[in-house]
Amino acid sequence: MVCLVLGDSIAVGTHQALAAQHVVCERRARVGASSNEIDHYPVINADTVVISAGSNDNPRNNNVPTYERLRAKYTGKKVVWILPRHRTLASQVLKVVRKYNDGFVDGYGFESFDNLHPKSYNSVARAVKVKM
Repeated sequence: MVCLVLGDSIAVGTHQALAAQHVVCERRARVGASSNEIDHYPVINADTVVISAGSNDNPRNNNVPTYERLRAKYTGKKVVWILPRHRTLASQVLKVVRKYNDGFVDGYGFESFDNLHPKSYNSVARAVKVKM
């Protein structure tokens, strides 16, 4: 299976945890990346794409068009989103998830040390693997 993990710091941590669980994926992610930046990453064809986007976006903006553009670039068999903990941003991402019938893991469901990042990326990786 060709797998890609795409996004922000949550994608970085999830990628590392997936690797520790023997799931091999390419990574296109950077700590602090906004969805607009992620939208400009080079496209890699993959069967499965895990996307963590939105956590570094402004919740007062309508970010849905950026999420739409980002999602439209990836035509893999399976796309799994990691929703941001912030409820407004999560609801914006969910609009795209529902449109494409993608899988998702809700970041709000994981204990956090800063109300942004999960305490355990192993838990996130396990939840993502179920959706893959």
